[in-house]
Amino acid sequence: MQFLKIKSPRPVVVRRKNKIMQKRRVVITGIGVISPNGIGKDNVYNAMINGKSAVRLVDNFDVSVFNTRIAAEVRDFDPFKLGLTHDEAV
Repeated sequence: MQFLKIKSPRPVVVRRKNKIMQKRRVVITGIGVISPNGIGKDNVYNAMINGKSAVRLVDNFDVSVFNTRIAAEVRDFDPFKLGLTHDEAV
């Protein structure tokens, strides 16, 4: 799996009713999935067609202050292995 950093070109200034708005152009060059049911479109698709639920007991942090003990957490994903910085990962 690969992540691409997309830098938008210089903003386009649009004037509407005495307001100046900036539009940013974005180019989407691909699609990827990071979800509780898997990472990557094939894994997610297979989980969905097989009826796999990602809801489990939370074990990554203390949930004693919450009313629930279950969640659909994204597991096995490390953004730092893909070269993302902390700011990009958060």
